[in-house]
Amino acid sequence: MAKKVKEEQKEAPAEQKQEEQQPKLAVKSTLAEERVITENSDAARELYSQSRYGALLENGKVQLSLLEALYLLEKGRLEILDSRNKPLDFEKFLKKAQKTAKRQE
Repeated sequence: MAKKVKEEQKEAPAEQKQEEQQPKLAVKSTLAEERVITENSDAARELYSQSRYGALLENGKVQLSLLEALYLLEKGRLEILDSRNKPLDFEKFLKKAQKTAKRQE
């Protein structure tokens, strides 16, 4: 019986590591000209509070720069929707961000 308890104790840390390593869900956001605005969610505020990405807005959403959004999109932490609510992949978002940057110059 004692052997069985010890085996269960050994398995517990491995289970905890698996729980900690679960991928975080991507935060939904919208491209708004020269910035990206996230949804009002705990996950969005977590991006700001734990990693200091973007700026926290009064309405609870997080405003990200195009560069921050590009990085988070690449890492799978962000899903960016265009004006038609269609998801943008990395390449499409990069092209839109480059066009926006050229217009600002």
